[in-house]
Amino acid sequence: MNTTDIPQQSPEAVARTIDGELFIMNAANQELHALSEVGARVWELADGKRDVAGIVDAIVDEYEVERARAEEDVLAFLEILIGKELIAIS
Repeated sequence: MNTTDIPQQSPEAVARTIDGELFIMNAANQELHALSEVGARVWELADGKRDVAGIVDAIVDEYEVERARAEEDVLAFLEILIGKELIAIS
């Protein structure tokens, strides 16, 4: 994956916010995952309209983090979500 890829939430993924915490589940295997605040924001930004660089830009703007660190963390997190079939690259 690179910063020009466009991540999109999988149609198999179901997301719900409960008591301010975002949970996502792959309907096919019914694995439930709780996301951190930043993870939830990355999930929201993975809308199939913006590329990874755009997601990184938003994280840098919204949180106190250096761009290089944000890029590394966002790419790693998206790779995890791809592995769990919660995100697809379009």
